[in-house]
Amino acid sequence: MGLRNWLANRRKREDDDAIKRAEDETRGGSYEEREAIAGDMEGLAADNRAEGRGTMWTGSDVDPRSRF
Repeated sequence: MGLRNWLANRRKREDDDAIKRAEDETRGGSYEEREAIAGDMEGLAADNRAEGRGTMWTGSDVDPRSRF
């Protein structure tokens, strides 16, 4: 196998890998979208846990974090 054949095979394999990555991203959304969704889900779960404890600050009472 000559150098030209090796380079052609290498380019084809890299192109196939890039196509596969692009197809995977379109099916599952981009990496950034998946991260944002995961963060939203974690935030919702934390809100639900806080609501269940009854310690969620509603804004009508004094903020417990302030000392003034």
